[in-house]
Amino acid sequence: MRKLFPLASVSLAALFGAALLVAAVGTTCGQGDKEPKSDVAVVHMDGVLKNYDKYKKRDAEIAAHQRELSAEIKEKEKELDELMRKRDAYPKGGKDWWDYDKKYQRAAAELDSRAKQARMDIDTLDNELFMTILNDIEGAIREYCRKRSIKVVLWKKEVVLDQPTVTQRVEVLNRINVLYFDEEIDITQEITKMLNAKFAKENGK
Repeated sequence: MRKLFPLASVSLAALFGAALLVAAVGTTCGQGDKEPKSDVAVVHMDGVLKNYDKYKKRDAEIAAHQRELSAEIKEKEKELDELMRKRDAYPKGGKDWWDYDKKYQRAAAELDSRAKQARMDIDTLDNELFMTILNDIEGAIREYCRKRSIKVVLWKKEVVLDQPTVTQRVEVLNRINVLYFDEEIDITQEITKMLNAKFAKENGK
């Protein structure tokens, strides 16, 4: 018999937060009109994400935003270097030196603040885009299992995402509750196809 980790029937987005998606759809899927090979299905998160076009686009959007913010920061760094050059052109401790030093210190503080804000902006955008992807995956899973009478959907334990907390969370869940069953079907490709078809339709492809 196989050993995987299940969860109770809860909202995937709520359980996963902005990082972990481990699904147990349970009886909320309902009964479809097709006979499945098993009422237990397995989805490999890494397989879905690697092949989901929207996830690839998300990476491209994040990279573009990072380049834009990086260019802004570099421009401010040049301005800071110019203030330092002007300041150091005067004897240290003199009135002109102190005037430029005040400007330099103020600009340095503003640059530091903007750099921190830029990192927060990237994190916020990353989380927002990732949550939309999680919602897409949850919707595709529920639609598929409803049509195929699948009662439980599990993510394999070896799944690891970008965030380091994912593996730790999975280990905790695995210790809390373990399900034994004889047969499961892998629906990773089917879920990915559904997601890409919907994404292509939304983008007029």
